Amino acid sequence: MNKKTVFIGSSSEALSIVDKVEALLSDSYEIIRWDKSFTPNKSSLDCLIENAIKIDEAIFIGTTDDKVIAVDEKRFDREGELHKHRDNVVFEFGLFLGMLGRKDCIYLIDNRSDIMTDYKGITTIFFDKDRLDESLSSATTQIKKYFEDYSNRDINLFPSTFLASAYFVNFIQPIFNHYLNKGHKIVTDKGSYKECEITVVLPDKITDDLNAQFENLKSKVDIRQEKIEYLGRSRQLSVDVSSSGNQIKIVDFPTILVSLHHAIHSMLPDEINKRQPCYDLILEREVNRFAEALKLYIQETPEHIPVIIKKENEIIADIPAKKEKKIFGISFLRTLSN
Repeated sequence: MNKKTVFIGSSSEALSIVDKVEALLSDSYEIIRWDKSFTPNKSSLDCLIENAIKIDEAIFIGTTDDKVIAVDEKRFDREGELHKHRDNVVFEFGLFLGMLGRKDCIYLIDNRSDIMTDYKGITTIFFDKDRLDESLSSATTQIKKYFEDYSNRDINLFPSTFLASAYFVNFIQPIFNHYLNKGHKIVTDKGSYKECEITVVLPDKITDDLNAQFENLKSKVDIRQEKIEYLGRSRQLSVDVSSSGNQIKIVDFPTILVSLHHAIHSMLPDEINKRQPCYDLILEREVNRFAEALKLYIQETPEHIPVIIKKENEIIADIPAKKEKKIFGISFLRTLSN
């Protein structure tokens, strides 16, 4: 399994802390440091936006870089000053927070610094410069656990999240609802099936002509067409020809991804084009984010049939069925293996 990529941002004065955090996290993550990720002849803002699209999570380190006079006497320290984070660090953290979502950004803060009240609700982890190595080791352990437990559960501004949502609502969820409404069966114009599963097939790599790619993928799978009725509408399904008797295997190719090129292009700075290696990397990440978001939407559905999400020859997610079981009139949810 590929490591997730983490961006580490800080002020110039905190680079020695970045070194330590990178060393503590590099066994679990691919690290992109702010000081090694800017491209000559490109604006800092454009580089930051490009990096925010490339990465999975972000850590910004807030240190006591600037001193300001406090207006509120209750916030004075002994010297009558507040120790604040560098303005560009605060700005960049906000930029990544907006693009990645709250759950994929962490603010790692020197415990002697003053922080804005707007940070309430944002995940902050503190370290102590007086015992730096020990506190950073503890802090990075917390960061790893947090990203493992809570990451990818927030809405972000990436096109893949919204495309996955639209695909789930318009295709996957109606099949789930049909299955429940028909008494835990898929009923088509060709038969009735109690054993059901959906396989979502994604391309390994997105090219300029994604429609042609999907047609090529379809040609490699023996499928037939069957129809279901849902809310008064007839919906066409591609069904694996190996489906027979009591079992139906629905296969789908989410052509909604054809809009990914246009969405990504509108987000990137003008000078980043399809000929640059980073563009392919960004597209690959968006396909992976699409799969992750779709998996999350499915898992959070109270009751559903099994779903497999795969690239051409690699299973990305194998999501077992979730069924409701009633005991003494009380409903319980249980996950069933495929």
